Amino acid sequence: MKKLLGIVLSVIMILSFPLAANSANASSFSDFPSNTWSSDALTVAVDNTLLYGTDGGKLDPKGQVTRAQMASIIVRAFGMKATTGNTSLGGYTDIDRNAWYAAEFAAAIEFGLFTGDGSGIMRPNAPITREEIAIVLQRAFDLPSVSYDLASRNDSSQISTGARDAISALMAAGYMTGYEDNTLKPKNPLSREELAFLLNKMVAQYITQPGEYTVNANGFVLVRCAGVTLTNSTVSKQVIVSNPGQYSFGVNGSVVLNSPGVTLTSSTVTGGVIVNKSGTYTLNVNGPVTLNTPSVTLTSSTVTGGVNVIKAGNYKFDLVGNVVVSVPSVVISSDSIIQGDVIITNGVTRSNVTVVDTSVKGNVIVSLVTPTPTPTTAPTSAPSAQYTPAPPGSGGGSGSGIKVPGGTGTTVTYTMQIDASSDATDSTISGTYASGSLYVAIADLLSEKGTNGNPLNALFELFVTDGSTNPTGLRQYVTTTPS
Repeated sequence: MKKLLGIVLSVIMILSFPLAANSANASSFSDFPSNTWSSDALTVAVDNTLLYGTDGGKLDPKGQVTRAQMASIIVRAFGMKATTGNTSLGGYTDIDRNAWYAAEFAAAIEFGLFTGDGSGIMRPNAPITREEIAIVLQRAFDLPSVSYDLASRNDSSQISTGARDAISALMAAGYMTGYEDNTLKPKNPLSREELAFLLNKMVAQYITQPGEYTVNANGFVLVRCAGVTLTNSTVSKQVIVSNPGQYSFGVNGSVVLNSPGVTLTSSTVTGGVIVNKSGTYTLNVNGPVTLNTPSVTLTSSTVTGGVNVIKAGNYKFDLVGNVVVSVPSVVISSDSIIQGDVIITNGVTRSNVTVVDTSVKGNVIVSLVTPTPTPTTAPTSAPSAQYTPAPPGSGGGSGSGIKVPGGTGTTVTYTMQIDASSDATDSTISGTYASGSLYVAIADLLSEKGTNGNPLNALFELFVTDGSTNPTGLRQYVTTTPS
């Protein structure tokens, strides 16, 4: 009986193994489909080690994908590695720590791609359904929530509540298309060739070796190793990095960092860099950076487009550039060094952001609107606000102010919120002025609208003045819309 049980368990392991790590090319598999809808996608999957073959030399394209196989495939696709070994498996009772998939499943859990059913059960050997795959892919590629008419599908009522957002995202993007009978079959398993076909729609290129590349990609680019340089590259979706190490990117598009320990050198990223995982980074970027997770430390970093903090939590900066905070309950470490300004926006008050003034070499500025990345030189079409002493009786208070040239016949409505730090009371100022100049002693100009129907462009110098004639602060462009 024990011998029979041993044979049965051996057979189960062979059938559930994603097809043992026998590296091969597509032509080496006896069951590889030729000239079919899935042939090209399967070739890409095999060439990039997403799919392996069986011990019998077959690819098994019609075979169902298990949850363990899906975890392994998606982790290999991104080049993800668990940073804490198998410790992320600790909350699951049905994952064998010695199983072939243990290390890759640990990485999938650590990166938030699989979460189990809430009761400590992961079901690694169960077939993964179409809706479960949609959830994993939305998490892996960070697909945004969108509005999509699922109700028009004949079986939309079968879609689990927790999967509706993910399926909508994949359907709207054209990655999932459903069946000819107008169904989605969300509870059906997915075959290996269907998964390969789906991934091939999403990923335009896998980069597996260090080196310099020029990429023109209509889709995602997955960088699976360190030491990669992209030059003069255009990517319609995102370049996604999931390993620590050094990189340099010249990309017309955006870059996503899924691993701490990344260093970006001399990088220009027009669509911005998004940091998705807590930890320490060194970023030298011409372009904006968005911190999509708390507990991030930036060391020896220079960011020309500003660092956007959009999650509550703790941060530490050694940064040349501005920090823009758009959420409350943000704590910036007191030993931070910010050679720029901290701009508090989106209605967040100064009291909801903990930052020590001595950490900020520029100013802490409170704004009621979210600033956009601003250039460092004035455009030719924008009149420049000039620093000038406030004339007697101007209402600007003692000391200095901002001179904003007004056009002839133009009435301007302005709103300013003043963050006076510790030496005065914060306040808001609003009013109007016609042609000429407006003087403000301490100001953060939030909005300025021309009532004559024409946008008004201006360059403002924002500062906190103590009555001296040498204010410090940031120069910011504001383009306004008509009132």
